[in-house]
Amino acid sequence: MVGSVKWRTEASFGRDDLGDLLVHRAQVPGADADTRLIGVSRAGFAVPGLDAELHPHDIVDAFGP
Repeated sequence: MVGSVKWRTEASFGRDDLGDLLVHRAQVPGADADTRLIGVSRAGFAVPGLDAELHPHDIVDAFGP
């Protein structure tokens, strides 16, 4: 998987962010079109196309007690 974290308070994960992630996935050694796309956003998501959308509580819960 490859991912992108957007910790903005007002602008959600949008089309430009997804476009950048797709470009960057192509640059990761070993990644291909089947490599899953993961987004982490503090302000939510405004575009489809990610394999997983994570929010801050998802990250905290994953590493909490």
